[in-house]
Amino acid sequence: MFHKKIDDWLLLALARIVTCMPATVYLDLLKKLETGVFYFCWRASNRAKSQNLDLADTLMKQAISEYGHAQTLGIITKNKLHISIPDIVARSDSINWGKLKWEKEACQIDGISTNSWCAKIFFNFRTANSYDWQNSLSFMYVLEEFQFQFYKELCLFAPPEIRLHLGGISEDEKSHARQIYELLQSISDRPDAIIRYWQRRKYYAVLLVPIDLLFIGLKYSWKKLSRH
Repeated sequence: MFHKKIDDWLLLALARIVTCMPATVYLDLLKKLETGVFYFCWRASNRAKSQNLDLADTLMKQAISEYGHAQTLGIITKNKLHISIPDIVARSDSINWGKLKWEKEACQIDGISTNSWCAKIFFNFRTANSYDWQNSLSFMYVLEEFQFQFYKELCLFAPPEIRLHLGGISEDEKSHARQIYELLQSISDRPDAIIRYWQRRKYYAVLLVPIDLLFIGLKYSWKKLSRH
């Protein structure tokens, strides 16, 4: 109960801080995060398939859903992704899991563990795809739960036209968390113990979020000034 209250306070504060930024800025940031999660889930699905594990189908469905979230956020900001899932699949051999040129900048295929300080802390300065299956599913569960709650809190502050889309994404993330937990139960006899470890890392990471947002805000302000 105490941890839930901490989460509620953190998420409420984080949602309020984020929505102090222009909507186009924080929605574009969320779009990139969702794209990063798509890449990670897609790669994880391919890895599971190559190992003949029963995780592959669920992870691929989740990857497609995350791509849909990124496109939804892109539609709101009139900045959709210009690379489709079939295009990415067709280029999978040439991507080489390094960086993919996307929207005038090189985005890390890993997507969720190399570009921000909070992610570096969360993943203990490792890449997300360097962990074994039990840890991977555990941190995926923690992140999906966090996203579900974050989008829900974001709806309290976002304009009505944005709130409508965020509510649907939040429910999807809730469903993802449930499915990931079921996968984790199927391969681990102590899922809750591993989840607790990643929940602790989540709290460490959240402490760095304001610093990351400050850098993003400064970068946005500099771009805005350079246009004048």
